Amino acid sequence: MFIIRDLWKYYKKANWVLKGIDFTIKEGEIVAFLGHNGAGKTTTMKCIMDLIFPQKGSIQILGIDNKNPEFRKYISYLPEKPFLPPYYKVIEVMKIICDIRRIKWDEKGVSDLLEYFELSEYREKYISSLSKGTIQKFSLLLSLLFPSKLYLWDEPSQNLDPIIRKKLGDFIRMKINEGCAFLISSHILTEIERIATRAIIIKQGEMVFDKNIEDILKNGKTLEDIYLEVHR
Repeated sequence: MFIIRDLWKYYKKANWVLKGIDFTIKEGEIVAFLGHNGAGKTTTMKCIMDLIFPQKGSIQILGIDNKNPEFRKYISYLPEKPFLPPYYKVIEVMKIICDIRRIKWDEKGVSDLLEYFELSEYREKYISSLSKGTIQKFSLLLSLLFPSKLYLWDEPSQNLDPIIRKKLGDFIRMKINEGCAFLISSHILTEIERIATRAIIIKQGEMVFDKNIEDILKNGKTLEDIYLEVHR
């Protein structure tokens, strides 16, 4: 469903941030995208979204190149540090997103999402008045506001309480049953191990590990064990 081929990126010549990143994601997969700070995870995601431009490589979803505007119809992106306009209300931001995506406003669907993420009371609140945790919940909600095939999430569970983390895991599984897929960057290895079906680890811009979670656990190891081995 999703293909990255031979992705290379530098910010300063001879200082490569990505070195030949190459993987595919199939329908129904939940891929944990792991690595130290500075390993290249966020850069990869920004390249996927065409926010920065690699020196080499190709990116496609359902056969559509990421340079094609149609690409964004099938992908939903949650950045590590979402920016939301501070002087708009929660409900106003949701309406703006629907307008941008040309999605018909569904009052019941919107109310259900707000309730699920425990945000109903913030419906008429300004973004500037929200806590970090509430902004993170709302950013996640926005990424689920429109139908996508691939959800691209950079540190989605930061600042979330345990109840919302559990709900988020349940929501991911529901989306998987609908034929979607996820690429999730996270530093919380015990949490991502519980929901992911596969793990990719990158180190200094190179892929050094790509294996199904089930195979890792069969060998009597945890994702944390593998991560520490890779970084010794």
